[in-house]
Amino acid sequence: MRMGKKMMAGAFAGLMIISIMLAGCTKENTKSGQKETEKPIETDQAAVSATPTSLPEVKLTWYLRGSKPKNADSVIAKANELTKAKINATVDYKFVEPGDYDQKMQLIMASGESYDIAFTSNWSNNYVGNVDKGAYLALDDYLAKYPKFKQSIPVKVWNGVKVNGKIYGIFNYQILSLPTGFEFRKDLIQKYNINLDNVKKVSDLTPIFEQIKAKEPGIVPLKYGTPNTSYYTESGFPALVETFQIDTQTWKVGDYLWTSDNMMKHYQLMREWYQKGFFPANVATASEGDQALEKSGKLFSQFTGYKPGVEAELSEKRGYGVVTKSLTKAPYVGKMYSTVSAISKSSKNPERAFMLLEMINTDKDLYNLMTFGIENQDYKKTGPSSIEKTPDTYQFDAWMLGNQFNAYLLPGQPNDAWAQTMKLNESAEVDPLAEFAFDRTPVQNEIVQINAIYKEFNVILKNGLDDPDKIVKLFKEKLKQAGEEKVRSEIQKQLDQWLKGK
Repeated sequence: MRMGKKMMAGAFAGLMIISIMLAGCTKENTKSGQKETEKPIETDQAAVSATPTSLPEVKLTWYLRGSKPKNADSVIAKANELTKAKINATVDYKFVEPGDYDQKMQLIMASGESYDIAFTSNWSNNYVGNVDKGAYLALDDYLAKYPKFKQSIPVKVWNGVKVNGKIYGIFNYQILSLPTGFEFRKDLIQKYNINLDNVKKVSDLTPIFEQIKAKEPGIVPLKYGTPNTSYYTESGFPALVETFQIDTQTWKVGDYLWTSDNMMKHYQLMREWYQKGFFPANVATASEGDQALEKSGKLFSQFTGYKPGVEAELSEKRGYGVVTKSLTKAPYVGKMYSTVSAISKSSKNPERAFMLLEMINTDKDLYNLMTFGIENQDYKKTGPSSIEKTPDTYQFDAWMLGNQFNAYLLPGQPNDAWAQTMKLNESAEVDPLAEFAFDRTPVQNEIVQINAIYKEFNVILKNGLDDPDKIVKLFKEKLKQAGEEKVRSEIQKQLDQWLKGK
């Protein structure tokens, strides 16, 4: 099926965990001709692949992006009992504050420090960029050796994490298509009788933010700017390669998305919001992962993704009631770079590290332990697969660890949350370029420069810190000097070759 321009590529730098995913249910595999049926994953401890009966004991190191939870030491001790019994390995889980994670991982990789596993994505600790640097181990041979693990996750998910034809990371299997929008403090929505049904596009939020700004002087209306969400709401999702737009009718490579004419009015909206004082005073320097505003109760809204049961999940995490509003037109899935666990090329025990990733993706006890903590300490069971969290105890983001279809349900999440999630996966539009693997090697230096320039201008444009007409002009000049046209030509060359082979 041909799809138009209104689509989105999985390598989107601006969209966090939420916009780069791939779905498929009983669909043809265009290369092999084989059919693939996607259904809810049924896993338990027995699903872990058989391992040798005698393994030398090892200690593994896993870097995770997130604050160290309360009660973490007791939870990790319990987790190490499980991993030692199964794969004769204990794990040093290193929690790194979100605002420090990128820099920390760059320093670790530059120093040559030996570690085993790290969280990586398109929005933090860049997955593709680190693969290009040779930082991660290709996992294809291990996946062939441990087929039960590979079979527990749909083929299209594995295809979605490929770089230059190889798999360098394990996608933390969850919702594969996340409509995007905003989360709001429920008490303030109710206090001012705000009807979110009237919000059809991002600009409709302007009077709501004005009201909060005027009547709640201690509250920040919005955590940071979101021109990408504004764009998707009105235009849908563009098909992209390295953030260059692809016309899927003509298959011609067009403009670099972030400097395209189509983005200008969305940058102008963010400029208006900045001038109205909707953002925190330190928006130019603050990390989006910093939870200080949420913890202090001083934040009204921020960008989020929608999925079944998300309001209960966010309310548990924030410590106050949350309501959400999805604004993108339709679910959409592409590359699987949003939340990945990769094995370091420096690992001294790569196969054992792979066994650990297999275990946390297939062993419900280990996964839920590392996500929710210890029963009767950090939560109480309310049913076979449901829990009620004890306030102010251990909690870690489920989507960062492994197969979320194994997660317990929280209060407020429907019993069929995972069935609903699978339906959402199946209904999504699929990126027509999902199987196109661009080889960056011929233009690697140019891409590195372009990505660095993007980082320089993105904070300014997305938060409206300066006049967008002036900033985009400077942005374009720098891209031209960095070899933008060379990258565009290389994408077109490889795209033409790929189309011939289809």
